Amino acid sequence: MKRNSLKEGNRILHHLQAMFKSLQRLGDAPFANFLIVAVISIALAIPTTLFILLLNLKQVGAGWQQKQTQLTVYLKPGLGEMRIQDLRRQINQRPDVLGVEYISSKAALDEFAEAADLKSIFATIRSNPIPAMFVIYPSHSSSAMAALTALQDSLKKIPQVIEVQLNSLWLERLFAMIKLGKRFIYAFGFLMIFGVLLVVGNVTRLTVMNRQHEMIVHRLVGASDGFIRRPFLYSGVWYGFFGGLMAVLFVFCVLSWLNQSVRELSSLYHSQFQISNFGLTFALNLILVSCLLGWIAAKLVLRRLNLHLQ
Repeated sequence: MKRNSLKEGNRILHHLQAMFKSLQRLGDAPFANFLIVAVISIALAIPTTLFILLLNLKQVGAGWQQKQTQLTVYLKPGLGEMRIQDLRRQINQRPDVLGVEYISSKAALDEFAEAADLKSIFATIRSNPIPAMFVIYPSHSSSAMAALTALQDSLKKIPQVIEVQLNSLWLERLFAMIKLGKRFIYAFGFLMIFGVLLVVGNVTRLTVMNRQHEMIVHRLVGASDGFIRRPFLYSGVWYGFFGGLMAVLFVFCVLSWLNQSVRELSSLYHSQFQISNFGLTFALNLILVSCLLGWIAAKLVLRRLNLHLQ
């Protein structure tokens, strides 16, 4: 029992020695190792920044979909005011409708003429070509595209309705662009991860070649493969740790810098939107992933070089 605990204690001590010794070796060439860490951090920071910006854009689009999605129902000409009001109450009682706004044909014509600055031209027109309409605001529970399409099809079946237009085509295009951007960021992120593996793997390979005589000495005095591999594995972890930490700082600074311009732009549209930065959990996960990438790269290189020295 005591022998097993002593062996476990020695193993932990060897891990700690290898960890701090590998960190000390990184400090022996600070400028070169700083460049390596900078490359790793940039490779991680760029797709991370793009991903956070895309998430913010998706949240904005979801808010717009809930607030600004409308259906325009064009009514047949010649309907009496009483019939229109009855139809309005009938539509407003639906559970998937939040509210109904009635716009008469005259009000629609006046609004269009004022917006197009064509009042003098429309004043000479005897007949009004614009029909009366309802602007329908769907409930939040029916703001999904499938529910909106079902509501549109149901309203088209009303005999007094000419056409029902869903005013969310631009939102569909926005979400399609977000979906395309998400796939692009995923592909770009995988390329950057592959780049991190190449950088750490190449540095580990060069370090192994430079310390080959030292490893032979360790082998001659009876050192195990695990004892020889540990400093290189921890070096990869340290590269990943400092690269991930620098990437977190880089992403935070970039998003904070962009937030100033975003707040100024949103204030012009009477909005309080700002970019949501990442939290502590996201930062720790990014550093952990970076450490894992460094360890994997070093592990693959050591297995490739086959350190079973004779």
